[in-house]
Amino acid sequence: AFQQGQYAEAQTAFADMGAYADAEDYVLRCRYEGAKQQLVEGTQESLNQAAETFRALGDYEDSTAQAQEADYQRGKLLLADGDSEGASELFTALNGYRDSEEQLKACAYLDASRLLEQERYAEAQTAFEALGDYGDAAEQATRCRYLMARQAMDAGEYDEAIALYEACGAYQDAEDGAMQARYARAAAWFDAQEYDAAAKAFAELGSY
Repeated sequence: AFQQGQYAEAQTAFADMGAYADAEDYVLRCRYEGAKQQLVEGTQESLNQAAETFRALGDYEDSTAQAQEADYQRGKLLLADGDSEGASELFTALNGYRDSEEQLKACAYLDASRLLEQERYAEAQTAFEALGDYGDAAEQATRCRYLMARQAMDAGEYDEAIALYEACGAYQDAEDGAMQARYARAAAWFDAQEYDAAAKAFAELGSY
């Protein structure tokens, strides 16, 4: 049974033999090889069972490393399913195993993307900026600033819109957006009869 890979059946048989010959060692081998089978199967359930078995085996063979691999693969599956919180917990516990640090960034990127989808632009910007040069996080942070600039423009908050558009650099039409915001601010001053401020602002706009 052991040679044919029927480890659960073999484990039961060896366990029934007590201390006969090397039956006790075979019990450990059956548990180890069975867990490796579950690792190859690669489902959430099988990986969870494999991780538990490897941890229970302690320092038998390379059980510690195999438990980490099972948790790593579980984290990858959770991340693929959109469960960034569950995946993040596993990758954090792995403490640098393989590329778990990069996988943590992937979790954070997914969280930031969700904030962006929810139009929580300020929070999303902060989250993307925290990722540094990971993927296109820097561009996504700029996108958040651009969208906040448009919101500020629509709300008549022209100073904020100008600052945000300028922070976007050459992103999309941000430069033109900043000019539009300056023009709208000058027009607002004119409507409010603040003619000195309006005249100076219009003059700075040149031929716009």
